[in-house]
Amino acid sequence: MPRFALTCPFLAVAAVGLPAQTLHLVGPGGLPQIRDALAIASPGDTIVVQPGTYAHFSATIGVQIRAQTPGSVRVQWDQAFSPFCSSNPFCASTEGATQLAPIAGQTLTLVGLVFPPATTQVFGGLVRNRLEVLGGRVVLEECVVESVAPHALGVASATVHLLGGEYGSVASSLVPFGTTVALRAQDATITAVGTRFAGSSPWIVSSGNVPAEAIVLSNSSMVASGIVARGGRVVTSGPSANGIRADGGSLWLSDSQLQGGGSDSCAVVGSATIAVARCTFGPTATNCPFLPSTPLLGVALDAPPTPGQSFVLQWRTEPNSLVGALWSFELASRPLPIFAQPWWAPANSPTAGLFVADAHGQASGSWSLPNTQALVGLPIWFHSFSGTSLPLSTAPVVGGVIR
Repeated sequence: MPRFALTCPFLAVAAVGLPAQTLHLVGPGGLPQIRDALAIASPGDTIVVQPGTYAHFSATIGVQIRAQTPGSVRVQWDQAFSPFCSSNPFCASTEGATQLAPIAGQTLTLVGLVFPPATTQVFGGLVRNRLEVLGGRVVLEECVVESVAPHALGVASATVHLLGGEYGSVASSLVPFGTTVALRAQDATITAVGTRFAGSSPWIVSSGNVPAEAIVLSNSSMVASGIVARGGRVVTSGPSANGIRADGGSLWLSDSQLQGGGSDSCAVVGSATIAVARCTFGPTATNCPFLPSTPLLGVALDAPPTPGQSFVLQWRTEPNSLVGALWSFELASRPLPIFAQPWWAPANSPTAGLFVADAHGQASGSWSLPNTQALVGLPIWFHSFSGTSLPLSTAPVVGGVIR
């Protein structure tokens, strides 16, 4: 596989002119709750959260909320911060979600947060923990969301970029209720790289308790590379669910593992425009739709960008194809007719490199970030494209917060 090593001295120059970030600490020695930091934060600020369990919150500004140690911060619904539920017996049907909706032109980023499948009984009903994006642009990096609600991650009229992480439900005889779709999106735009999705697998089938798809898309677009999507199945015995259902919109999947819950279901179904490349499919029913292979560009990142360290982007495409890459500190939705998929590079984004895939369609590039603390906490994004004719294929945006 061809590999090219590149240095990025221009990053150090660019970082000099960037405004300093205001940092808010949550946990021992800092603010008690994430919601307290959000109350005083301004767009562009960083909220660093120490290990512990914190109450659900609503975020409407473009800040970065980062676990000091990814995976050590748990966020779950807390009745103490929902006075509505102290007197209203119907709150169980409306409460439970941490909700994100940054205003237009801002990006809200969550890094390394865990949303456990917690439930709270209120007035005989169950409030179920979950995460919802209800507008704007949100980045979820290495987050884990497990729920027994109708969805673990719900997205409506928003753009979400997923980098790694896991979304789904927990099959347990102690949690026999619920039908949980890992990702449910309506009128949304999604990109995902290296993310795992799993629909619910209940122990028994009962009223309101059946296997669920991993991903359900309605009038949405999704570009994904290197994901795993598995439909649910009944743990004891019984039916299984499809892996992905996409109705309306477009779905592009490369280098991914896709499967329904069993041999009585399909990996991918729906009326959307669906394109796949180099994907593997699990056991499927005999009547599943045929998905022909389409030239698509896939991408993977070996590790988060770190000052003074090298990181590698790996691409999969057609043999001997050219792969171009740009980089940016920001994201911008710019649909361009020369690209078949969404394009997220702002105008005048610098070039990161031009590469040639080998006879197996593989190429990679290695970058070394300058060893300067001015870069820590900044996001860096890579935008790549490939093809021999128009429209060119683009990969999902990849990169993340520099650590």
